[in-house]
Amino acid sequence: AKLMGYDLKNRKQAEKMRKEAQPMYLLAFIAAILTALVMSVFLDWMGMRSSPLAGASVGMLAWLGFVATTQFTQAIFARKPMSLFMIDSGYYLAALATMGIILGWTG
Repeated sequence: AKLMGYDLKNRKQAEKMRKEAQPMYLLAFIAAILTALVMSVFLDWMGMRSSPLAGASVGMLAWLGFVATTQFTQAIFARKPMSLFMIDSGYYLAALATMGIILGWTG
């Protein structure tokens, strides 16, 4: 936290961080729901709601085609370390594959 300019021992600053984070978590949750809804539409269009493996495959392909490519472009132009790119995009790979598994499982 110190590297980000916050001192967690400072109660005022920690409380401010908590208050600022609440709307961000809500918006992130809404974005995740929207992503799952769009993935559901993709699975329906492709006729791939047959199994968790099919759902995971669609999730991984969506990650490769849409997320990894755009985040990679951002990373190289922002001169971010590739390790940061791997962490950031790896999160989305796991999220999209998991969404695909759940959607494929629920058929």
